[in-house]
Amino acid sequence: DSPEEREVCPATAGGERPVPGVQEETTYYGEIGIGTPPQVFKVLFDTGSSDFWVPSTSCNSSACGNHVMFSRSASSTFEAGTNTYRISYVSGYSSGTTGYDIVKVGDLYVDHQIVGLADEEADFLDSVPWDGILGLAFPGLSHEGGTPIFYNMWNQGNIPQNMFSMYLSSITINGNTVACSGGCEAVVDSGTSYIIGPSKDINNINGWLGASTDQFGEASVSCRNTNSLPEIMFNINGYNFALPPSAYVIQSSSGCSTGFGAGTWILGEVFMRQYYTAFDIGNNRVGFAQSV
Repeated sequence: DSPEEREVCPATAGGERPVPGVQEETTYYGEIGIGTPPQVFKVLFDTGSSDFWVPSTSCNSSACGNHVMFSRSASSTFEAGTNTYRISYVSGYSSGTTGYDIVKVGDLYVDHQIVGLADEEADFLDSVPWDGILGLAFPGLSHEGGTPIFYNMWNQGNIPQNMFSMYLSSITINGNTVACSGGCEAVVDSGTSYIIGPSKDINNINGWLGASTDQFGEASVSCRNTNSLPEIMFNINGYNFALPPSAYVIQSSSGCSTGFGAGTWILGEVFMRQYYTAFDIGNNRVGFAQSV
């Protein structure tokens, strides 16, 4: 799915509340450094997009005020770019200019990496626990016109294989097929919190779980009975992957809900936190193994 269509956060006003919303307990983010000396940011690692952006000190949006902002003048290795960017999401946008700098991810250093420096951000970004987004998908999805960071890691010899992985946490319930009876295509995306699918299939799954759905599409279940809920079995290329209720039930201060939402098929973090997921970009393959 393209970035313009991707649901990143719930709306903050009005009657529309996109599902899924970003849930902190099902969001995968970590620290990276940009510049010399490194300025440290928390970024969402997103396998469904290719752009990399963080707030800049020139941002006047209220959303930037609660996050770390990149200072161009504080980095001795920063180079200004010539492109501007604007990335639209269902619930908002990020826009600004681009630049190039050294980026530190773990123990790896990536030279001359394009970075989007947000001058404007939508209000919904005010409450997320991360500062920016680091896209890990194919270059063709980039709005910034540069090479995504993972490809630069490979091109600069920082990694031995053109693949990356992360620990992440046919569909049947109790032997009954509840979705994808004739097969279906799905995207694996760490930037999506829930498991997403067509409304008919998702409603069927939630019905089997005894969930009650509200006007916003949120499917609630009793927190007291989660242990009695069944496993949901995903059959992928002939292999079964069981999803227990501990993985697909989301608990918050307001109660418990299932991690399923309406849209086109996406296996988001509800699925990925249960299975170690390896993305083999060189061979266009995705592999799964039980997370330990």
